[in-house]
Amino acid sequence: MDAFKRDQKLAVWILIALITLAHNGLCEKQPADPLSDKPVAPSIEPLEMEPIFITISPLHRTIKHGSVIIEKEIQLNWNTAVTNETFDSVALYTVDPSVYNDAKPEVLIKIVDYPDGFYQTNVSISTATFPAGWENKSEVSMPESGEHCMPFWAGTLTNDVLQFLTCLKIRPTWMHDHSFYINNDMIKLRPLLPVLADIRKFLEISQHEIVFLDFHRFPVGMKSLTHHKTLIDLIEKEFGDIAYPRPEYFLKVPTLDMVWKENKRLIIFYGEEARFSKVSDILWDSLHRFSGRKQTVTGLYHYIEDIMSRSEQITLTKGLWAIMAHLNPDPLAFFSHPELISLRSIAENSNRNISDWFVRYWWKNTSIISTDFFLNTNVINMAVNTNIYKGITIEKDLPTIQYNAQDKGMSIVEDGVPSGNKLY
Repeated sequence: MDAFKRDQKLAVWILIALITLAHNGLCEKQPADPLSDKPVAPSIEPLEMEPIFITISPLHRTIKHGSVIIEKEIQLNWNTAVTNETFDSVALYTVDPSVYNDAKPEVLIKIVDYPDGFYQTNVSISTATFPAGWENKSEVSMPESGEHCMPFWAGTLTNDVLQFLTCLKIRPTWMHDHSFYINNDMIKLRPLLPVLADIRKFLEISQHEIVFLDFHRFPVGMKSLTHHKTLIDLIEKEFGDIAYPRPEYFLKVPTLDMVWKENKRLIIFYGEEARFSKVSDILWDSLHRFSGRKQTVTGLYHYIEDIMSRSEQITLTKGLWAIMAHLNPDPLAFFSHPELISLRSIAENSNRNISDWFVRYWWKNTSIISTDFFLNTNVINMAVNTNIYKGITIEKDLPTIQYNAQDKGMSIVEDGVPSGNKLY
């Protein structure tokens, strides 16, 4: 009986202790910063984003002494981490200032006055409609794919000069738009659409430059005409108004003067099969490419030497053609030892020789040179000097090219054949 009473008392004291602890925990003062006790997220490289963007306020207000509700007002947001070096002002436009040079901003502020990188405007989007047929009440049966701007643009400025421009955009088909990628053999490199946009932008801001765009060696699965039609529709949407149409036959290839007169300075080669290019008038038949798929520098040299020995006949029968002046890694070695073999490393090895070979032996008869990581070569300067020279005379020597074959430690024997047979 005494033991039972002792157990009862012990249970009561334990219950009192638990209630006291619970009470103290509930009544304990919370820290001032609710995030202070949370674990710190690991530091990673920030995602690259545009320096300015538009958001819409969820709040609404009424006009003083009135009953009209104003809502969906635009907010300007910018990256405060880079502003000191890149821009000093931000602006909001209701017309595209890249199209209308005299466009005046609805809002123009100095970012030094708003250190938080945020500004609430009184410009509302309430009456705006979705563009390109995406409005619910639109009579367009098939809206346009791609990104489309609503009539609001935000820009960054330095000394009142526009530096960067974006818009309040809709992206209703972004998954479809980014379904195409640029590949190097089996390796997916980057989405196609941004590259097409860059090409168009270059053609718009340049005056007379002509661009060749070549689509070839499609990945596994790109076999049916249906798949190609989707890509061709995208190409037509981006370049339909600036691409030179395919000539009816070989001898009707346009001259440079014809291209400049029409102001259609983009020539698009497409696919290995003529049935694909025939789908669109702006697609030319496949550009003929010579690729030895060599895995050594010496093997690449001898392959190019063989092709260039027949270059005049090739030009007569093929028109424009390209020599693939780069190495191709052995697939098994490439995937078995990615830490040892990469496209960058094999390009570094072969590119040291490419410029020297063509400058010394083949510049007069070359049509198009294709390389990996072209910035690692002097091919661009060589091509420019070659065309300037050919445009003046074919009797004089090529103007001096600012290039030294030994600058990058190239190992070239006296007859020009690379020494050794080094893999990659």
